[in-house]
Amino acid sequence: MHDRVFLSVAMSWSLLLFPMQSALQHGRQDQPVRPSGGAPDADTATTSVVDIQEAVQHAKDLLNRLETEINAGTEEVTDELQALVDDANRAIEIVRTHAPTNAWLSYLLGRAYALTGRRADAADELRVFVETREGRNEWQAYRILGDLYVDEFPRLAQANYEKANRLNPNEPSAMFGLSVCALKRGDTKEALRLVREAMSTEKKPTLRHVSHLANVLRAAGRFTEALEETEKALRLAGTLVKERPGAREPLLAVDARYQQLIDLLQARVNAPTPAAAEYYVRLASAVREQGQIRAKLRLHDALRILVAGVEGTAPDTPPTLLEEYGVLLAEIGRTKAAVTTFEQLLDTDPENAVAAEWLRRLRPNPVVPVDPGSP
Repeated sequence: MHDRVFLSVAMSWSLLLFPMQSALQHGRQDQPVRPSGGAPDADTATTSVVDIQEAVQHAKDLLNRLETEINAGTEEVTDELQALVDDANRAIEIVRTHAPTNAWLSYLLGRAYALTGRRADAADELRVFVETREGRNEWQAYRILGDLYVDEFPRLAQANYEKANRLNPNEPSAMFGLSVCALKRGDTKEALRLVREAMSTEKKPTLRHVSHLANVLRAAGRFTEALEETEKALRLAGTLVKERPGAREPLLAVDARYQQLIDLLQARVNAPTPAAAEYYVRLASAVREQGQIRAKLRLHDALRILVAGVEGTAPDTPPTLLEEYGVLLAEIGRTKAAVTTFEQLLDTDPENAVAAEWLRRLRPNPVVPVDPGSP
């Protein structure tokens, strides 16, 4: 029997909410159960084939939406997102309980495992699925297998990406995966062709694609173009920071892009051919700017410590701890959470000057009504 996979989301300001943690309700088995034929038991018979098909499709749709949220680096869980996770759990459990031999169960479990970071389990389930009649024609199963293998087994990943591409020609995610594989085997010409083709099908360039393109151009020895794309990737990452102030994930993306830029410029200034002075200036600036980003990331590390303290002492968290927690939230840019914390602090400590001062800074200036009779 398949073990249950429940998607869960930790409702915490400090923790990265994706990939989501999984909670197993049964002990996991060493090998997954392969779907097989056989008469349904009495419980299974109470749920119709149509109900199972609807549950499978609903779960697929929900997992697609959750994957989109993960790729977007969602930091804060809203009630709507929590409801989405709960709905996915219920849909998967319907299939697991009432149709344990349904071939699509392995697909759903594989996707859920992938989303929760259980890569080996995800690969096991998806390999089972693609051996079934239904799985042989599901391009996304092969694409996910490619993603799971690409870091350690690029040749195996390539085979899966190629199957995905044959089933869904010109799908950008499969083409992008093939470009990554081509770069890993040193075929920069093919890697460049594939990544450009993948990017041409997108409505706008993604950070992942532009960063990879820069790496391909660097590997091909095209320094000027690689520098242009690396700077473009850095700007895209910076846009994410502006769009999501106070979030940790965009800062990590910016830090990674700065490291990519630093590595590129460092290689250039260390090359036998003398480098222009502008490259030394840009390298020094990049090192300094990355240091500023990493200082902000350290604030997030400190926030994790305070969150643990707040959660560990709730509901009677000491005012001194709440005060430090609120200040750090404000410094990071999580204004709404900081205001809530300082309001809570004033409820327990009405004379707290720090909370009062920070609320004065963080709250919008109140609108003072104008007396119609005044001149």
